[in-house]
Amino acid sequence: MRSLVEAEAATPFELSGEGPFRLVLWRRRTDAVLLALTHHIATDAASQWLLWRDLLDAYRAYAGGGEPEWAPLAVPYDHFVESERALLDSSRGQRQAEFWREQCEGSGPAELLTDRPRPATSSFTGASLVRRLPDELAERLKRAAAEQEISQFALALGSLQALVNRWSGQTDFLIACPASVRRSAAKEVIGYFVNPVLIRAVLDRRTPIGEVTAAANERLRQATARATYPYPLVARAAAADGPLYRISMTMVTTDAFGTELGGAVAGVPIDVAGVTTTYLEIPHLEGQCDIAIEVTRDVHGLTLALRYDTALFEKATAESLFGQFIRIMTAAGDTPEVPLSRLPLTDAAEKRSLLAMGGGAGVAS
Repeated sequence: MRSLVEAEAATPFELSGEGPFRLVLWRRRTDAVLLALTHHIATDAASQWLLWRDLLDAYRAYAGGGEPEWAPLAVPYDHFVESERALLDSSRGQRQAEFWREQCEGSGPAELLTDRPRPATSSFTGASLVRRLPDELAERLKRAAAEQEISQFALALGSLQALVNRWSGQTDFLIACPASVRRSAAKEVIGYFVNPVLIRAVLDRRTPIGEVTAAANERLRQATARATYPYPLVARAAAADGPLYRISMTMVTTDAFGTELGGAVAGVPIDVAGVTTTYLEIPHLEGQCDIAIEVTRDVHGLTLALRYDTALFEKATAESLFGQFIRIMTAAGDTPEVPLSRLPLTDAAEKRSLLAMGGGAGVAS
């Protein structure tokens, strides 16, 4: 079944014919598998959950002999397109363009040392690692972010910035954060309401990790206030020779669509008109960046996904990166006063292995 799903997911869309949406249903003797495929040109993460919510509502209604009671949309997707065009023609749009030009000037993309040379052309192939944080740790990070008066996402982003600094030595770099530009009038509309915003980090290894996450929180605030300016125009204004980012981070929350779907994300089976239904996520968007971290916050806690370009990184390297990111994020929550240079990158087992390689297995540390 996994091979069938992966083969279907790898089949390109014929946008001029079938459009950006495809449903495939496999019937088996004792159950069935429904695969929903959507092209990113027409959907974002919130749209995916709107789609599943409406599909489940429709199934329940038809199973009961009725019709789904969907309210009319307040605005069509065309309304968003028109508002974006109006922004570009306004003085506000010009001010946003200047902000992004200044944000990028003199900086460049965050980069990590890779296992293999970068190919001339990306194949956009990758893999994913997914880890659900222990509930106690997720709650601790949530509490720490509140105490430091920053968002949970800023805590995670600052930790990623610290990881880049420790791995590469870069002190001035850009990381992209896909930001939602969906407004309340369009909360029920399926469409692409996402714009990557570039978050600049200017770091010093003597800086406490708490100051790094606080700075990330402020830069996120400034960037999301100007997220409506289209990213392709940001790249054009920056006149960069290459891409402005190679690493991205995003956060998805499912609580807006109720406890049922929020629980489904965490793997809790739900009842749909007498049918026990379990949500399974198929790895996606792999290889679009060198490294992409996605944080999903559901009603039960936090799940992290690290997607990496397999042309650049071995799985062991990605696993090491993932573990170090979680350790730094934990330290950022528990000990914000620790400087970047003193953040822990290895666990006890890795430290023993390194000491043994250097002939220092018996050295206390």
